[in-house]
Amino acid sequence: MEVTVGEEVISPVLTTTEFKLLTWLMRYPRKVCSREELLNACLPEGDTLDRTVDSHMSKLRKKLELAGLYGVPESIRGMGYRLGEKK
Repeated sequence: MEVTVGEEVISPVLTTTEFKLLTWLMRYPRKVCSREELLNACLPEGDTLDRTVDSHMSKLRKKLELAGLYGVPESIRGMGYRLGEKK
């Protein structure tokens, strides 16, 4: 899936799961979404481990950093993830 930040296209493109995670967080800006919530809302039914969310978030964060967004999505230790302010 192609995503733009400002006028810059994020490359490499996001996977379907990364896109779902990003759009879910965008629906609830500044809300801390638990790993379980993200797992249930965005990942295929076969994925049942919280660490699966962490893996996808890490890959998503790296792709967003290439577009100049650092620390997005933000990890909240022991709680989950949220979209905060652009750093």
